[in-house]
Amino acid sequence: MEQIEILTASGKVSEAVDLAMELLYKSVDVEYGDWPFAHNLTNMIRELCEKENLTSQISQLDALWKLIEANQMGGDRERTVAYEKWRNSQ
Repeated sequence: MEQIEILTASGKVSEAVDLAMELLYKSVDVEYGDWPFAHNLTNMIRELCEKENLTSQISQLDALWKLIEANQMGGDRERTVAYEKWRNSQ
């Protein structure tokens, strides 16, 4: 988190968002996830993306949350595979 703050303060917001997204992927891991932290990261990422108009990164964030929500609502194997494939491609 400190590195994200340093990048943001130095004007490297896109890099800060990329780093925050890496942390977000880890924080939503099925076995080791930290949901309160994930929600805080999501809010921070969304704020930074909106402030700096980072449309590509906000699209990635939205896609990730759609997959997570689908899985939480009883996602089937196809959805789980799609999520893992997408996550590994990032």
